[in-house]
Amino acid sequence: MRIKTCEFTILLSISFATLLNSIGCLASPTAMNLGNIEQQKLPRNSVKSVSENNLPLFQIEQLEYRGGFRTTGRFFQNEKGNSLNYSGGVITYNKKNHSLFIIGHPEYAAVAEIEIPHLVNSSSIEDFNVADQLIQQFTRFQNTKRVDTGIRNHFRVTGLEVIDNGLMVNYIDWYDAGGKETDTTIFFNNASDLANTSIKGPFQLNGAAHSAGWISKVPLAWQELLEGTHISGSQPNASIISRRSVGPSAFVFTPQTSILQQESGEVVATGLLDFPLSKLLYDKSLYSGKIYPDNILRNADGKNQLWTFLSGAGYGFIIPGTSTYMTIGRSGGHKTGVGYKIKQDDGRLCGGYCAFSATDYSSYYWLWDVNQLLKVKSGLIKPYDVRPYGYGEFPTPFKDKRAMVSGGAYDEEKGMLYLSLPGADKLNKYLRPPVILVYKLTGAVKK
Repeated sequence: MRIKTCEFTILLSISFATLLNSIGCLASPTAMNLGNIEQQKLPRNSVKSVSENNLPLFQIEQLEYRGGFRTTGRFFQNEKGNSLNYSGGVITYNKKNHSLFIIGHPEYAAVAEIEIPHLVNSSSIEDFNVADQLIQQFTRFQNTKRVDTGIRNHFRVTGLEVIDNGLMVNYIDWYDAGGKETDTTIFFNNASDLANTSIKGPFQLNGAAHSAGWISKVPLAWQELLEGTHISGSQPNASIISRRSVGPSAFVFTPQTSILQQESGEVVATGLLDFPLSKLLYDKSLYSGKIYPDNILRNADGKNQLWTFLSGAGYGFIIPGTSTYMTIGRSGGHKTGVGYKIKQDDGRLCGGYCAFSATDYSSYYWLWDVNQLLKVKSGLIKPYDVRPYGYGEFPTPFKDKRAMVSGGAYDEEKGMLYLSLPGADKLNKYLRPPVILVYKLTGAVKK
């Protein structure tokens, strides 16, 4: 047995407006005990890959909650949409200013930079400090003369990442019914001057909606093996399931040799984790032979604890010093099943898919062995053959588990991970800005 001591911190940001638009309705789940984490495990693939990295695997029990902060819902620059009210929680960390870049109201897609306030360790949002200071004002780029994103309507930003001195922005056509949209990305050349810098694009990441979501850096220990410096994943709040990855995804690419070297065009990205609808993520030990995706995603038999119509990963990253690709988001319907435009047990009518019980929702996690992704790269298995070695409810300190992870970012120098859950802050009747939570990894990581 090899044991490695590992310690770093994880931050979560919480927001719900986009989720409400996506599934129609949510409801209030029961309280969750951080010391009693529900976790499922699947057997790991027995095939040996051509090359492996013998680093330990992370376990969810190593998380320790350390606190959080609120964000402001007020308007800036006296313009409609220049606010974090109903933000989808798309964020990334900027080490230069110890700050977050964040997207405001999804309809306007303006990006701002906010200061991170002092963290408060509490399970009550009322106790949190408020991040209300902007380092950079809200800046709009969609439907402006600054850049052509290639998308006219239903535009949604799905991922941000500071790369060198610039800011990479992923996006989708939220309602691409034909699944033909390929434009995914633009790039601000100077992340310190969003209002005035030139913007490149549009770019087309291989994978389209399957890859046009979160962006995270690959740790140095994995870059040579994976042949890439960054991972681009899916997103939790898009419509039209047939054009999405029905499970967390991972596409490896190197922006320094593509986006930073060209003004627009295709970006080569290798899909190492990807689940088209016909090859959706499901527990193969429970469902054998011919499968019926609709029945599995509705959890009609009550056995599906892995991925439903209500599932969505908001952020994914390889934990430095480990062999774990951690994806975090939200899910529902695992206890009571999923219906479409039904009346829930609290009398609420749903506008789309929702759990039969108004409390059957929570943040969720899926843990993947990166060595399995290497097997995909080597051609030994397909991107849809990989299964997580651990998954289940993600621990948050709130009694209302409808506040679910929707986005994230990671500070590799300080070991901090920022994850977003839209709309958790309901202290003001008319405002729904994100909340940020902080977690720390403690103890030994074993393999």
